[in-house]
Amino acid sequence: MYSDDLPISQYIVNVSLSIFNMALSSYWVSQNRKDLAERAIVSKREKDAARAMKCLEVDFYHKNLALKSSKYKNLEEGQALKTSRANDESSVKENQKLAEKERLEYRRRKISSYFLY
Repeated sequence: MYSDDLPISQYIVNVSLSIFNMALSSYWVSQNRKDLAERAIVSKREKDAARAMKCLEVDFYHKNLALKSSKYKNLEEGQALKTSRANDESSVKENQKLAEKERLEYRRRKISSYFLY
């Protein structure tokens, strides 16, 4: 370790420098690990945030789809109601026409019966 050709002060400086270098490298390794850990945490948070955003987008899509399908369902129900109402109206008109024909037929019979006697 200690050689006689170096003065003791130089030896102390060399030992101090090597200890300092070891401490410095240990510090850098520690900092590196700390940085890696922080990056891993940030990366995990970013992935979680991206996953949460994707879930929100999917949820929003499904809600819109449900709203659209309910709108179409309501529209179809409204159309069915209109159709049934139209059918009801047409059946009422048909019944009115039949009643009018029956009245006319009754009047014709009544009038023809006057001429027969």
